[in-house]
Amino acid sequence: MERDIEQFCAKLDAVASKAQQIKDLLTKGKEAYNINFAIDDLHQLSTELKHSKLNDSSAS
Repeated sequence: MERDIEQFCAKLDAVASKAQQIKDLLTKGKEAYNINFAIDDLHQLSTELKHSKLNDSSAS
């Protein structure tokens, strides 16, 4: 269970980091394709996080 929580927190940190990267890209006025790639990464990470959360709650 503790390992599951650690993995969940690591994924949550990755989502937060990617969100910060998107904010930084927007602030610096980067090209739209760079922002789109970062948003795609964020979507993938958040989907993984959602699935891991669902799996954790169904195992309880």
